[in-house]
Amino acid sequence: MRGTLVRNEIQRRGSDEAARIKDLLALGKRLSAVSPSGFDPDRPIFTDWQRLLELVARDYSKELAATQAETRPVGSVPSRSKEVPATAL
Repeated sequence: MRGTLVRNEIQRRGSDEAARIKDLLALGKRLSAVSPSGFDPDRPIFTDWQRLLELVARDYSKELAATQAETRPVGSVPSRSKEVPATAL
């Protein structure tokens, strides 16, 4: 997956999460109950936004890993480099 696609997806999910937090705050919920990152959409601070994106990115990476594990054949190991033919060993 390309980095730009991942970054855009994390940004989109972060914006959705911020909107969800704002909606819950409008309903009278407490910030500590609806925002584990501490992000307050009414008074956004860069470090809080960064923390929100970190949590979203962590969840998204777990989702991607689970998806890849489901599509990978049983017993296969992901390779980070080119595979070496068995005859070359």
